Order: sequence, then C-alpha cells, then structure tokens
Amino acid sequence: MRIDADGKVDAVAPAIELVNARFTDTSRVSGPSIIADNSAGCGVIIGDPRTLADIDLDAVTMVLREGDAEIASGVSSALADGPHGSVDWMLAHEATRGRSVGDGTWIITGTCTGLTPTKWNAEYSADFGDLGTVNFALGG
Repeated sequence: MRIDADGKVDAVAPAIELVNARFTDTSRVSGPSIIADNSAGCGVIIGDPRTLADIDLDAVTMVLREGDAEIASGVSSALADGPHGSVDWMLAHEATRGRSVGDGTWIITGTCTGLTPTKWNAEYSADFGDLGTVNFALGG
C-alpha cells in the first residue's frame, strides 16, 4: 500500500517480495525468526497501482504460478489483522520513534501464502484477481 503526505493509504498494488534468507530450509525456521534475522528481504516487485475504492482488501486472493503450474495460493485475510493491520503497525512503530512515513512510501503488507521456494531460471506469475498480476523471472 502506498502512503500519501497525510499518512493515509492512497493506492494499493499487487506486489511480490523476493526473499533471500540465509537459512537453507525456511520451513524449519519460524516467521518471527526470519523477521528478527533482518536479512531475508532482497527486493520487491510492485504492479500497477489502483485506488482503494474498488478493492476489498480483506478478500484479495492470490495464485502464484511457476510457468503454468500453481505452486501457492492464499487470501489476504490470512494476514495478521488483515492488510490494514500491517500498515497501522508500521505507522505506529515509526511514530513511537518520532518519525513519519514519507509521501509515496510503499508498505508491503505481508504474505498470504507463506514463503514459497522458487527456482533459478524460472518464470513466475502472481495473480491477485481484480487487484492485478505481477510477472517476474529469476535468473538469466
């Protein structure tokens, strides 16, 4: 979600966070441990922004495909406190430190599928239904 100058969400977009955790098997490590490690995120792919008016953020479904094969799926309601909960937490966290979140800042709200292993030299598509699709390739 994108934050405006007043600290409010002014747009949403489909997004995929690329993870490069130092753990070789993330299925054996808890989510909080990966977050506390503070080294897992290595990039984000953000799709076309949309206004909030026509999107029910608590009901966004996502299907991740490698080529034509579905490898993960989920719904945004699986996020702790929903998508807005992540934004509210981030804004409150920064406020307790005397900082604001700048106009145009994107906040990634979390995963509705969990960490999904991917392969080098493969193409992926993350379909977020009415929100849009993000396509990406890993490797050369």
